[in-house]
Amino acid sequence: MQCGLFGMSFSRAGLGLALMDKIAILGAGNIGEALIAGLVRSGVSPQAIVATTRSVERRQTLAETYGVAVEEDNRTAVADADAVVVCVKPAQVADVLAHIGEELDRADELPVIISMAAGVTLASLEEAV
Repeated sequence: MQCGLFGMSFSRAGLGLALMDKIAILGAGNIGEALIAGLVRSGVSPQAIVATTRSVERRQTLAETYGVAVEEDNRTAVADADAVVVCVKPAQVADVLAHIGEELDRADELPVIISMAAGVTLASLEEAV
């Protein structure tokens, strides 16, 4: 069984993401790491992925395991990103989006924003951005 996004396998979902220069994954816990692993396995270049996590040890592990860039600051990660995948707990989504809002406002074009948080509606995402 393959895990997927919106009913697509990672390999099919990765086709669109593979064309992006920069994918920011905010919150590289279990779900974020699973996404990174699937994207890299499907052919997305690790150099196109930047992930965030608060733990120094976790940042080192992700960088060594997958070859992705890892940041502590979400705003740094989303700068010039084509896609932003929010992989934090549902209660943290609004705060994370508010935190990166200023950086998103600077962008010539808003990135695609994807939330992996259960129960977070599109309306709440739009309101937070």
